[in-house]
Order: sequence, then C-alpha cells, then structure tokens
Amino acid sequence: MTTGGTEWGPSRYSVAQDCKRKYYLKFIKGGSGLISISESPAASFGTACHLAWEHFYTQLALDKQKTLDNFAEIVANSIKLAIDYIEPLTKDELKEVVCDEIISGLDQYFIHYEDEIFGRKEGLVPISAETPIQCSIGSDVLTGRVDLVANYMGTLCLTNHKTTGKDWTRFFKKFRLSLSERAYVYTYEKTYGIRPAILINAMRRRKTKDFQVEFQRDIIFMSDEDMRAVERIISNVGCEVSMRDPEQIEEWEQNGSMCVGEYECEMRKICVYPETESMYFKQREVIN
Repeated sequence: MTTGGTEWGPSRYSVAQDCKRKYYLKFIKGGSGLISISESPAASFGTACHLAWEHFYTQLALDKQKTLDNFAEIVANSIKLAIDYIEPLTKDELKEVVCDEIISGLDQYFIHYEDEIFGRKEGLVPISAETPIQCSIGSDVLTGRVDLVANYMGTLCLTNHKTTGKDWTRFFKKFRLSLSERAYVYTYEKTYGIRPAILINAMRRRKTKDFQVEFQRDIIFMSDEDMRAVERIISNVGCEVSMRDPEQIEEWEQNGSMCVGEYECEMRKICVYPETESMYFKQREVIN
C-alpha cells in the first residue's frame, strides 16, 4: 500500500472498514481475487443465483424485445450459468440436490416475476447494466460498476440481488447501515448528478424438501448525512490501511464480532488456525 491514496470499489472499502484482518487476508495476502475457496455453501448458492440474475437482467437492459421474444431460452441460459458455477464447488454426493435447489429457486423466481418482466404488472424496469461509476474523495478514489440500474415503482434504484435463509427483518436491516450500499449511491450521484435509492431484490430459502422459496424487495433511501458519512469513512479507512505494514499480519487486527455465529466470515478458519494459511493460498492459486 502507499500513502498517496487508494483506488478501490465500494465493496473493498467496506471489507477494510469491517475487519482489517479479513482485508489483509483477502486483498493483500490473497491478491485481488474476490472468490474464496472457503466460501460457505450458502454464499456459493447466493453467488450462483446472482450470476443468473445478472445475466438475465443485463440481456433485458440491452435489448428488451429480443429478451422477451427469447424469454425461455435466456432464462435457461441464465440458470445454466448458475449451475456451471456451483457444480465444481459442491461435493459429488451433494451436487444433484444443490443443483436441483438452484434450478427450482430460479424457476420460481422467473415465474413469480414474469408479469413484471413482460410489463403486464408495475415493478422493476431495467435501465442499464454494468454502468461505470467513479469519483474522488480527497486522494482516495471510489470506482466500480453497478450491475443493474433500474426504475422500481417510479424510483431510480441501484439493484442488489441477494439470497438468504434468515427472516426478512434481520436480513434487510444490515443493508441500511452498510458502507458498501451508501458508497455505491454516493459514487453514482457524483458520477451522474442524481441520487438513486438501493433496491434489495431478495430470495429466501425456506429449507423445505420441495425447495420452496419466498421473494421480497426493500428500497433504501439515502440521506445527506449518509453521503457525508461516506466521505468521512472512506478517508479514514484509506488512511488506516496505508499506515499498516503489508508484511506484518499482527498489524491487521480482527473484528471479533465477525468471527462467531451468523456474522462469521469465510476467513475465520485462517484466523483461528494460521497453519492452514499456506494450504489455503496454494489451493487458491490452482483455482484462479
């Protein structure tokens, strides 16, 4: 790291704020790759579904009529992307069950929102996909791309696709305090001159034998104070990271609240059992 500023995406700043040790392991020792071999089954499930949604809504944003004319084919291709991602990460004895659950969940999603997609019902209307954003806060730079910009019930939104197994109230609460969400809104506003809301487009796994799922959405509006908080936090995080020695893991302290229970992160095993570190990163190199 250097003391001349940082140039990161909102999610990377969020990791650096949440836990310095996780940041060290993920971005310094582990390089810039974002996919972890220790990703939990729940996280892998979410990533797989996200890939399917991202592909479908990108096609819908780029060419709506073509997507609607070839709806079944594009849905099938989207689901195939999810399956192709999850299969190599799943134990052989669980592959059939995991793949069936993903296929079932995504099928239910596209059936549930079919009227909305075809414009027969008001809802989410894609505007653009892979939209670039960038702005400066002092010597620090926020940069990245927004997966999906959409109009939802008359509101401009940055859409965040998520899966969960938690109850809705606990699940949605965490996004209202998220630096990542606030930073995306801040950067988009600085780039395009308009402040969007965040739309959490969520699917909840009910863990039933027939793989039933539920769907719910939540809009998060950001205030002026939220935007001022982004400026303060980004500057502080960039400074805190630049002051630490990238060769000394002891300088990158853990956030204990992320090490237990429902908040346990994917890096915990390395924190608790340092002897597994070399094996972890050797496996990463093979996968990447």
